[in-house]
Amino acid sequence: MKRDNKLKSFFAICFLLVGMSFLFASCSKDENNPEQDSGSIDEVVGTFKGTIDIVGGEKKFNELVEITKVSNNKVKITAKNTGLNLPVKEVQVYNNSGRGVLTEASEPQGVLVYTTSNKALSFVTKVTAEGEEMYSFEGTKQ
Repeated sequence: MKRDNKLKSFFAICFLLVGMSFLFASCSKDENNPEQDSGSIDEVVGTFKGTIDIVGGEKKFNELVEITKVSNNKVKITAKNTGLNLPVKEVQVYNNSGRGVLTEASEPQGVLVYTTSNKALSFVTKVTAEGEEMYSFEGTKQ
């Protein structure tokens, strides 16, 4: 039963993030002024406050997550509450024409969606090592 709840939570989170990705990636041939420059990933760098949901565990409210820039196309995501023992993840990202920052489709570490308009972040980790906790985070930039 507990495993079923874990799987349901995982698939619900993945479905949400895939849906958000389609929202960002949709195109319109009626667009009058398409942006020429894809922009920088710097807008996602910073501290975010929100909810961490550990799959198969508990929800933690008012938690902080820090995103730092590793390179021009990579960021590092760190949960500030070290007592949770959550893995630090580095993901490849790109700026989606100034609308937000997204992970590359083939990113093995997790899925990140940052929306520029409301400064909201959604992130779901993927398990990449034995004993790692899988978790999701939803919050806003501070």
